[in-house]
Amino acid sequence: MVSLTVFLFVFLLILIGLLCYFVHCRRVYFIRRNIPTPPISSLLFGHLTTLWSATSYSSQLYQWTQELNAPTYGLFEGTCPVYVSSNLEFLQEVFVKQFIKFNSRRKTFFAHLAGEERAHLVIAEADQWKRQRTIISPTFSAIKMRPLVPKMEECATVLIEQLDIIGKDVPIDMCEMYKRFSMDVICRCAFGIDDTDVQKNPDNIYLEKTTELFATDAELRPLAKINRILPQLGSLLTHFFYLLRWFNLSKTPANLWLVENIGQLVYVRLQSINDKKSKRHVDLMQLMIEAAQSETQDLSANELLSNVMAVLTAGHETTSFALGTCTYVLATRPDIQEKVLSELHEQSNSLDSMANYDTLISKLPYMDIFIREVLRTRVQVDVLSVHNNPDYWGPQPVDEFWPERHLTKRHPLAYMPFGIGPRICVGARLALCNGNQIMSGTIATRI
Repeated sequence: MVSLTVFLFVFLLILIGLLCYFVHCRRVYFIRRNIPTPPISSLLFGHLTTLWSATSYSSQLYQWTQELNAPTYGLFEGTCPVYVSSNLEFLQEVFVKQFIKFNSRRKTFFAHLAGEERAHLVIAEADQWKRQRTIISPTFSAIKMRPLVPKMEECATVLIEQLDIIGKDVPIDMCEMYKRFSMDVICRCAFGIDDTDVQKNPDNIYLEKTTELFATDAELRPLAKINRILPQLGSLLTHFFYLLRWFNLSKTPANLWLVENIGQLVYVRLQSINDKKSKRHVDLMQLMIEAAQSETQDLSANELLSNVMAVLTAGHETTSFALGTCTYVLATRPDIQEKVLSELHEQSNSLDSMANYDTLISKLPYMDIFIREVLRTRVQVDVLSVHNNPDYWGPQPVDEFWPERHLTKRHPLAYMPFGIGPRICVGARLALCNGNQIMSGTIATRI
């Protein structure tokens, strides 16, 4: 009995020793490479506790970049070393030149939940990502986007009508109005729901679920945190999550509700696609289906659903946030407002004929650089250190809103509101076209 106790004690000591050695080897990863790191806030969590408690990830990373005075430094997610860089040459190597070695992204808990069969363009890996990108990219070309412009114009018209109903002398929560507008655009342009009342009905179920989806950071949920610290447990955590749902111990997340309900639209569309008598829809779902049918490898029903959903998750909050910021800048910078308004008045006779993004840019160049400056200064992803680097964006102070800085040729990677490299946001053109249209229409009628 004593010998067994001694054996277990020695085994436990060896196990603890090996664990400490493993953690030590991880912790000296950056020291051996002479790369600075901020002070570690937790032995188990690394720098994650600081990031989780920060106002935003991007602001915390920017703060560390300034404190360390280093364009490239290291962090620890649990015991996993992670590089953080605002060095454009470093970024170009990783995202462009050596993309074949870094073509996948960190697998989140929700990527585990989706699984390979439901992976969309944002989380798909290797050959699956390449196949999906090949099929979907043409969907967002200028020619393919042109039939969607009237739908966006209808959404803009509804927004302006709602603003007129409220009146000019009444305070308006423009962020809320833009969220409804953004959801309306997605319903019409992505899902083909043309009779939506999302802008007029604040209790619209799709709007409610989408608002719930973005109400909290999904990465801060307990299972997502565990996956972040111990990514090796991703599959086990997935089974545990579905076990909780089976026993009704976990509320159905908004994203799963949306998947289940939008999935019905996708399956109905797929069933009618070969029916020659059925009406041809004009939306992203239809374009994706047709693009897939023209390739040797098509999208599965689950992949189609996931990518339609990705349009919602990637385009709703980001678009409304950018439009809200545009409105804030116009309200606080009369000089910028005057330039935008002057350009709109000069082009008032040709605004109705602007059928695509390229036409908008050629006719409204100042509006374009105004929105670009908004996207440079009000980012939601980790590019603050690049967008606020005076070496890339001077000589005008980088904390000053100055659209004219975009008239000067910059490093091609100095501007990345939609990401960089082959995995850049496929819907960037649609987002910019949408933003230019609604800002032009709203400003022209409200100011």
